[in-house]
Amino acid sequence: MKIKSIMKRKTINSTTSSLKSKPVVHDNEDSTIIKDDFSILHDGEEKTLMNNRNASTETLVEMAENQAKTNQFDAFKAEMLKMFEEQEKKHSAMVSVLNEKIEKLTEENEQYQTKITELEKKLSELENNKDMVSKVQGLEQKVENLEDQYLEQSQSISQREISDDQIAQTIDLVAQNNRSVLDLQKKVNELEKSDAKIIEDHSFMTKEVERLNTFVINNEEIKIFINKRNGSTFSLTATSAETVDELKRQIQMEIGCDIASELLSYEGRVLEDEYTLHDYNINNNSTVQLALRF
Repeated sequence: MKIKSIMKRKTINSTTSSLKSKPVVHDNEDSTIIKDDFSILHDGEEKTLMNNRNASTETLVEMAENQAKTNQFDAFKAEMLKMFEEQEKKHSAMVSVLNEKIEKLTEENEQYQTKITELEKKLSELENNKDMVSKVQGLEQKVENLEDQYLEQSQSISQREISDDQIAQTIDLVAQNNRSVLDLQKKVNELEKSDAKIIEDHSFMTKEVERLNTFVINNEEIKIFINKRNGSTFSLTATSAETVDELKRQIQMEIGCDIASELLSYEGRVLEDEYTLHDYNINNNSTVQLALRF
């Protein structure tokens, strides 16, 4: 609106100035003709000036509007460019982070692939060794069967060794070495400071006298290894004068098994409860075989 009012003022001023610059005619006829011409000219010029004024005003308005639109567009364009630059920076940062994650995942994937390859090799080796595993299992079964046969044979051998002939043989040996036993009795009497009749009143064929001699002479502790059927071994401390039953009680305390289920053997002989370790020549660091009966 301001631009239109300014253009209107300029148009009116220019028209007025043009009218003022017209020459003054003093002749009446001429003045009449000039007036008529001027009126005609004035009407035409006024229309032309009005048209020009309207056209100029519209042109200026359009130019002003176009300029305003151009300024708005430039501002909008600058704002959009700024926003695009910020978004591009954010996207670049996100792309960088994603690339790092991709590299890390790629490295982990390579490591996993390496491990998978190693496991596949081991699996193939195990599959190739199936025959060997079956052979080992067969050998283990044979070993168990042989152990069972060994225990059965050792039990039968032990029963044959404890026959009447063997007992008679042992008694004969004691009688033949009568003199050495008497000397031994004297030493026992000196150690125990007891009457010699205590031993003389007992027969040399009784097991009690033999146990007494064993207890006095072999009272030192010995270490015995107990070997189970599964291959594990543990050790116990005992004396040669201890009986097999006492040894079984120690085994019960060690592994928590029932005494009745214990079957002990040494050098192919099954050990009976009432005999001492000395009777079976079980010495220090000897290994006794243990089997559990269920």
